[in-house]
Amino acid sequence: MEQNAATSLPRFSESASACLVVVTMISFIMTLLILLASNQKVWEDGFVNFEALRKQAEQWMEHDPDPWTRAAVRSLLLGDDERARIQLASCFGQRLSFGTAGIRGVLGPGPARMNRALVQQVTAGLADYLGRTVNDSQSRGVVIGHDARRGSSAFARDAA
Repeated sequence: MEQNAATSLPRFSESASACLVVVTMISFIMTLLILLASNQKVWEDGFVNFEALRKQAEQWMEHDPDPWTRAAVRSLLLGDDERARIQLASCFGQRLSFGTAGIRGVLGPGPARMNRALVQQVTAGLADYLGRTVNDSQSRGVVIGHDARRGSSAFARDAA
């Protein structure tokens, strides 16, 4: 493997295992950025601030490209029972984070679920990071694929 003379680090473009290390580092950085970017205070002294959750859900709904998840958020906001509040906290009380297999989760609305809006946000962040840190990233491009799981092809189109 070729060494970068300036830093004595391997050039990750030459090695699959080094690419895996870079992807893991990107996943970790993206998780930190997502956690730091959350400007809504939904937890106060260990209790859920439902007013902050409602605001976050309303903002999410405005930018959600998927009619199914928008309708699910609308239903949660209209629900006035304990079950709706628990579901609202479950969907909006935290964010999905990257793990060793990437970002994965239950399908549904909000930042704590897998959905098209989340995929678009994560893709934008990753593209920005790659643009700032990888030489010739725009000319080199990326590969985006999908499998047979529900929503996978829509997620791939949104990422592209």
